[in-house]
Amino acid sequence: MKRSLYFTFLLAIIFLFSTCKENFTTDSSYRLSYSTDSINFDTILSHVLTPTKVVMIYNKTDKDINISECSLSSNDNKFQINLNGKTGKIFHDIDILSGDSLFLFVQFIDKEPKQDEALYLEEHINIIYNGNHEKIILSSYSQDTYIIKDSTITESTSWGNNKPYHIYDSLRIDENVTLTIQPGAKLYFHDAATVLVKGKLLCEGTIDNPITFMGDRKDNIQWGQGKNTSYENINNQWGGIRFSNTSHSNKITYTHIRNGNFGIAVDSSEIDPNHLRLTIGNCRIDNVKQSCLSACNANLYAYNTVFSYGSNGCVVLTGGIYTFNHCTMASYNKSAGFYNYAVYLSDNVEDDLPINAIFNNCIIYGSGKKELYFNYKNITENFQYQFNHCLIQYNNDKDVYDEIMTENHFSEIIWNENPLFLNERTFDFHIDTCSPARNKGFNELYTLYPECLYDKDGRERKIDEQPDLGAYAIFKETEKEE
Repeated sequence: MKRSLYFTFLLAIIFLFSTCKENFTTDSSYRLSYSTDSINFDTILSHVLTPTKVVMIYNKTDKDINISECSLSSNDNKFQINLNGKTGKIFHDIDILSGDSLFLFVQFIDKEPKQDEALYLEEHINIIYNGNHEKIILSSYSQDTYIIKDSTITESTSWGNNKPYHIYDSLRIDENVTLTIQPGAKLYFHDAATVLVKGKLLCEGTIDNPITFMGDRKDNIQWGQGKNTSYENINNQWGGIRFSNTSHSNKITYTHIRNGNFGIAVDSSEIDPNHLRLTIGNCRIDNVKQSCLSACNANLYAYNTVFSYGSNGCVVLTGGIYTFNHCTMASYNKSAGFYNYAVYLSDNVEDDLPINAIFNNCIIYGSGKKELYFNYKNITENFQYQFNHCLIQYNNDKDVYDEIMTENHFSEIIWNENPLFLNERTFDFHIDTCSPARNKGFNELYTLYPECLYDKDGRERKIDEQPDLGAYAIFKETEKEE
């Protein structure tokens, strides 16, 4: 009795299997479809495994299909695939039923880069079924890097630009030590990695070969409903650059510092009138979670520089001596922070830290009604400030400070007019030809500060009778035609 039941069960299994197989087709006209026919990983830093990208394989026909082979076209171990939960380089006999789909996961890592410059790599995934031979193209630029892990620079040195620097944990520059970064160098920082300068940092970028500080993630983040954006456009991807109280005579020129937790922070120190703590020229510092620039009791000079999208303030100054010439402070990415302004000025009566800040030919603007904030107890010699020929967003409405808004502190100001930035959403803070900031600066500035005669793009400011405000001179109509 048991034997007959066993044979009956076995025959039923064979019958069901043969019935299922009858729905499979070998007709080449029945085709699979794919969510994409190519995957590009942009430029990938060496030794870093990329986030996973997904290809969906669909069988939208009314027949079942057997994929006889799914394989990578080469064995160089740079691209990695996973098909329905199994990792490998080649898969055989994969069934995909009518109306069903498969997940194909792809990653990339280059553990053995062959050269300093970015190298283009391409291969493909072969998918063979029913006599059809189809391909999904995989491509990437692989960039070899110098890998810096929890490093302290103890001797003065210079970093070149033959390949990027990939920094993990922190980079420290010891006292009495100088790190010089050459034009065109790129520094990529892993999560929370920070530069701590106890000695001196010299970033010597040029207009044609700027220096870059940014996070190391270049993939996209999914926002839902098919929307995504690059991690390059998201702040808090790394730490920032902090100058300790022992650091002085630092200089940063033609450098782009972006998407950190903060941009530049300068710690409090006794001010030496013979040595600036920091000079910032022709730079962009943008898209940070905290402040683009925060300084406490420092002497600092900035010119032709854009400070934008600081979620907790663009320029935050507490005590110290500061001069800003032809700078653009643009505050759009707001948070609930106390320093949520384009410019925040404060003395520090408790620690006896007076402030003296001068702004010439600047634009101070943003999405708030008031982009300039003063924090003080009393207007005395401890709280000194001067704004000359600036465009400022400062709509007081009910909150009027008569003692602040006096003529001896403000001269030739354009109040509460839109400067007409070309595209603040893409961090383009050039100004339109119709901007109210056009021809509103003063030329006498260049006698004392000849470095400001040319704008951040290298255009001469004296083409018109008076210069334009902010870091950029306007593109003249004749230049557009050329």
